Amino acid sequence: MGYSVGKSMVEEDMIELADTLMKKAEEKGVKLILPTDVVLADKFDNDANTAIASKCAAFLLDSYHEFHDVIDSSRTTPFEIKSIM
Repeated sequence: MGYSVGKSMVEEDMIELADTLMKKAEEKGVKLILPTDVVLADKFDNDANTAIASKCAAFLLDSYHEFHDVIDSSRTTPFEIKSIM
């Protein structure tokens, strides 16, 4: 999709699905919300050194508030979401 991910893992078999979902959201005029904070690790292992990277000073609050506000103001419950995809 045009972005470098460096050494990050990429699920190549999911790229087409991600593209399809982004296009569907655009066609339906809905906002596709993705987390803006991520967990970083120096290796894929339970003993990895980890850190949380966020554009928000309070760890993970940025994504939490974004998701909470949208779900709270919607007429769709989380249990119904799977059935509309």
